[in-house]
Amino acid sequence: MRVTRMLVGLSLLCCAVALAGCASENRVAENEPTPTATASAADSLGQACELASAVLSDANNADSGYRRGELDAAGWAQLVADAKAKMITLAAGASPGAEAQIADLASDVASIPDAAGAPDAYVAVGATADAAAELNKVCGANGTEIVVSAKYGG
Repeated sequence: MRVTRMLVGLSLLCCAVALAGCASENRVAENEPTPTATASAADSLGQACELASAVLSDANNADSGYRRGELDAAGWAQLVADAKAKMITLAAGASPGAEAQIADLASDVASIPDAAGAPDAYVAVGATADAAAELNKVCGANGTEIVVSAKYGG
């Protein structure tokens, strides 16, 4: 009987502690983002970095494939057109914390000529290198680094 009372008392104490923990609220200051908002922003930025990876992969593959002779001028132009189309999608989407870097990259991608230059020139990569490096700093800080996938020469 004594053991039963002690167990009941201990159970009630545990319940009271648990309920007290539930009743106390972790209040977030009004100007601080909620964890959900922060996660959503990180997810949006992560998706932007993933799409930037696709844009830069197309630019890299256009130059590498053309330089190695595995792409002709039409193939180069198609990959550049693909990069430009993806860049339009990227620039139109949400990218919290990377708006300026994405705008710079969009400008650089738009500046890539529609026709291939000399086979030994890295036209598309050269046009996007600086803006890509700046965007990758933001993406890296988010844990979603830009990854360029190579189809040619590697």
